[in-house]
Amino acid sequence: LTVGAACSLSLVKDILRNAVSELPEEKTKIFYAVLQQLRTLGGEQIRNIASLGGNIVSRKSTSDLNPILAAGNCTLNLASRGGKRWIPLSDIFADGVCNNAIMPEEVLVSVHIPHSRKGEYVSAFRQAPRRENALPIISAGMRVLFEEGTDKIKDLSIFYGGAASTTICAKQTCQTLIGR
Repeated sequence: LTVGAACSLSLVKDILRNAVSELPEEKTKIFYAVLQQLRTLGGEQIRNIASLGGNIVSRKSTSDLNPILAAGNCTLNLASRGGKRWIPLSDIFADGVCNNAIMPEEVLVSVHIPHSRKGEYVSAFRQAPRRENALPIISAGMRVLFEEGTDKIKDLSIFYGGAASTTICAKQTCQTLIGR
């Protein structure tokens, strides 16, 4: 599912809600986790004005969406005078510091949110002083893919927001648990 970066969070919520109702549950686990975060992100007024791209590009550590979008293997469509390119959102936060994956001359055009696969589970977590209209103390996005028919971890992504100056990846933990 590819969503324009300028789409309001309310519109993204509607798009994902429609996709969840039309597609098999197996393919919508990432969509559902993003929806879970959108339910409590700001209030209705904020969701009507704030854009998906603005939320991502701001790279704020308190973002409710960046950890789950990064864990969910979402990719960014960037454009500049030099052309277009796609980069995984997880690359921006993979080293635990906000690197320069998005160049100053680039514009975020759209965000691709992939379908989940068989044996893949995705969860979003958020702890805040209030349910709505409060920045999270910490948020997390977690995705695990098991080898078919087993409980052996094939792929794992864990990202946290609010724990540092930007979203961070629990890279060593993920690498250690793959294959177990």
